[in-house]
Amino acid sequence: MPGTGIRRFSGARLPHGRVLLGEEIWDNYTYFIRLWPRWRGAGVRIGIHPDDRRCRAGRVPRCIFGNFEGTGEPFEIADSPNIGICLCCGTWLEGGKLMGKDVLETIHYFGCRGKIFKSTFAM
Repeated sequence: MPGTGIRRFSGARLPHGRVLLGEEIWDNYTYFIRLWPRWRGAGVRIGIHPDDRRCRAGRVPRCIFGNFEGTGEPFEIADSPNIGICLCCGTWLEGGKLMGKDVLETIHYFGCRGKIFKSTFAM
């Protein structure tokens, strides 16, 4: 889409040669996060980025963090102060009502909990 900064992904190769199912994405996250104790002691922090709706292939879940409602489970599974969010305000604003809370409510919620590790404002 010329001039919008949005790229079409219809011809893009899929990283695993196919679309992953939502359950597979959660299984991969759970496997990855179980390795976490090895890194926590080194002070490594992970900021989960919300799903960028511009890059979605239809309505296929690509990401574990697609809206506000979906934010709880990743933190519960990890159970670590070193897991937070990379709050992309542009992505959140583009999601609109589909995100479940507006960007200011989201900033307040995660900010009060010390869970915003990084924030970006580009759209």
